[in-house]
Amino acid sequence: MRDFMAQDPRISYFKQSVNRGPWGNFLFVLERSCGEYFMWAADDDEWEPNFVSRCLSEMTGVGSVMCEFETVFRAKGLVEKNPLPCLGKTGSTFLDVSRFLSLMQPTLIYGLHRRSDIQFALSEKGFDFYDCYFVLRLILGSGVRTIGGVSYRAGVDAVEYCVKPANQTSGQLNYWPFARQVMWAILACKKLVLREKMVLSVRFLVVLAGLVVHHERSTSPRCTFVIEKVLGGGVELMKSLRNRVSGFLVKLKNRNVRERLSYAQSGEDLIVDFIFRAMRMEHPSYLDIGAHHPTHFSNTYFFYKSGSVGVTVEPDPTLFRQLRDKRPKDVHLNVGVGEANAASLPFYVMSTKTLNSFSKEEAERYQATGMHRIDKILNIPVVSIGDVLSANFPDRSPDFLSVDVEGLDFQILKAIDFSKYRPIVVCVETITFSENRQEKKVSEIIEYMCNNGYFVYADTYINSIFVDREKWQGR
Repeated sequence: MRDFMAQDPRISYFKQSVNRGPWGNFLFVLERSCGEYFMWAADDDEWEPNFVSRCLSEMTGVGSVMCEFETVFRAKGLVEKNPLPCLGKTGSTFLDVSRFLSLMQPTLIYGLHRRSDIQFALSEKGFDFYDCYFVLRLILGSGVRTIGGVSYRAGVDAVEYCVKPANQTSGQLNYWPFARQVMWAILACKKLVLREKMVLSVRFLVVLAGLVVHHERSTSPRCTFVIEKVLGGGVELMKSLRNRVSGFLVKLKNRNVRERLSYAQSGEDLIVDFIFRAMRMEHPSYLDIGAHHPTHFSNTYFFYKSGSVGVTVEPDPTLFRQLRDKRPKDVHLNVGVGEANAASLPFYVMSTKTLNSFSKEEAERYQATGMHRIDKILNIPVVSIGDVLSANFPDRSPDFLSVDVEGLDFQILKAIDFSKYRPIVVCVETITFSENRQEKKVSEIIEYMCNNGYFVYADTYINSIFVDREKWQGR
C-alpha cells in the first residue's frame, strides 16, 4: 500500500490502533472519502477490472448500481450464482421496494454509490441487518439499479456462511432497530402514497417475521412456535395494524404537521426554523452564499421545501447547475461574492467540494493535509455583497442570511451595511477546517456580529446562528 501511495497521492492507507469492527471501518473510510462516487471493498471479495466502469455507465437517474454476483465458498471449492431483484427499470419506487422485500439481497450494499446519497450512514449506528436497511433507504431515496453480468464475487472463507450479530458481546441478533428504522423510512417516504405505505409496511412485517423464524429456529423453538402461530393466523392482525397506522397517518396529515427532516450539516435549518416560528414568520426569504449543493449540507433547502424562495450563490459551475435544476423557484447566481466587484478571480475547486474556495491560502492548506487536492482552478466573476443585496432585495432585507465561503466569511460580513440590510437571522461558519482536530473558533466574527446588534442564539460548533436583538425582543 505504501508503494502505491508513493505513486499516486490519491491513495491513503490507515492502520487502526484498535479493532473497530466492520461497521466502524466502513464509516471510517466513508467519512474520509472525497470523490463523487464511493464503494466499500471487503478483503475476502473479488472484482472484475470493469466492475466500476460498468456500474458507472448505468448510474444515470439513480444513486446506486450493482451487478449480478456470485458467492465463492473457498473452503468447499464451490461457486454459487446469487439471485438479484430487478430494480431501477420501471421508475416506480413502490415496485422496487416490493421486489426488494421479495428478494432482500444485502450484498447490494457493495455496489457503486453516489457519495452524497449515502451520507445518512455517518449519523447512524450499525445494527443487525443494517445492510438491508441501507439498500432499502437508497431505493426509497435516490434509487438503486441492478444490471446483468457477473463482475463481483463475494468470498466466504468459512465452511458455512453465517450472520454475525452486531453486538458481539451478547452474540444474539436484535431485530427491533431494523424493524423501527425500516418502518420509519417507509412511512416518511415522500415518493409513496398512503395506500402504498400501508401495503409495504404489512409486507415488511411479514418478511421480518420470516427472518426471526429462520434465524431463531435452531436456538429458540418456543420463539419459533409463537411466531409461526402468528403467521398462521396473522391476516386479521395485519389488517388491524394497517387500519391503525392508516388512521394515525390521516390524523397526522390533517394536523398539517411540518416535516422535521434536517438537510443542514448539524441541524442548523431546524434551529433557524424554530426562530422564525417563534416570530410567527411562515415563509422567510433567504440569501444563501456558498450554497454548495441543492440539498446536501444545505441551510436553506428545508425552507425551500416548505414554500419559501430566495437567492443562492454558488461559484462552482457544476454545483450551480444542480441548484438551478433541483430548485427552479429560487434565483441562482453563478458568481463569487466579495467586498468589491471583480471581472474574475481564481476559484479553487477541491476534490472535496465542500472545501471549494477563492482563498489560495486555504486551498493550499487543505491540500497540504494530504487528504484533499486542488482539482482545478477556474476564473469566476465576483460581485460585491452590496450589489447582490441591492439587485435581489431592493425593497427589504432577506430574512435569513447563510454564509459559508471557506475562509472569506468575515470579509463578506464586514462588507455588509447593517444599517441598511438587517437579516433577522444570520448563520455563518465560525470554525476553521482541520483534519487533525486543531480547528479554532473564529471569535472575531462573533464579536463583530454582537457589536452590530445581533446575539448568539445557538452554536453548533461548526456554525454560529445570530439573531437581530431588537427584532427578537419585539417579537
